[in-house]
Amino acid sequence: MINSCSGNGEQLLTTSQPMASSAEYEQRLQAHLRSRKISSLRVLAKQAGVSRWQVQQLRQGRADQMRVEPLRKLAIALGLSLEEAIAQFSLFRSDTLSAQTVATSPDLAAEYRRLQDQLTQQRTQLQLEFEQASLDRLESWLRQWPRIVHLARQRPELSAAQLDALLKQLLPLHQLLDTWEVEPIGSVDEAVAYAPQWHTLVQGLAAEGDRVRVQRPGYRHRDRLLFRAEVVADG
Repeated sequence: MINSCSGNGEQLLTTSQPMASSAEYEQRLQAHLRSRKISSLRVLAKQAGVSRWQVQQLRQGRADQMRVEPLRKLAIALGLSLEEAIAQFSLFRSDTLSAQTVATSPDLAAEYRRLQDQLTQQRTQLQLEFEQASLDRLESWLRQWPRIVHLARQRPELSAAQLDALLKQLLPLHQLLDTWEVEPIGSVDEAVAYAPQWHTLVQGLAAEGDRVRVQRPGYRHRDRLLFRAEVVADG
């Protein structure tokens, strides 16, 4: 790291070296291990279900370079959120830079902004990867659950109160999907105009714009198609 001094004697950083040492990452990691009663890095790797190499990546402050799935597993094992793991075990730490230092060094200010933007982009990408990995695991449920609810509503022996109680159990999951901007494409038994980009025709014949009926809803995740709704020709 190359340093220079301002007129008031304050040290200025002029290169983009890590803002925390390996020893600091080691100390943080060991503190988390003690708080979680994890006896060693080997045990951490085993509990998290990741390789020891991935633990070493975290230990060396390279969380921002790791794949989201092993990082997520390590964060859970350490009792951290994904964002906390990135903030505590990434090479560049914005909280170590004083406002005065940044203000008095144009080069450092530009580098600081670049690193802030880079970290923001990495956090966003990690969040999107985490959402996608979670939705991949939920795909079967997303495909089947709306139809199960629809069929349950047709059963006279199941009271409205019983059905409401069942749906209430899954309210937090639906709220999470809303937060992630997961939107259904159609609803079970809904009549819609056939659109091949949003629908998969599983029975009968239909041209674009023809009336079809939704058998299983599809889903969009933010601006991306997760999977198309399954539809059948109507009439």
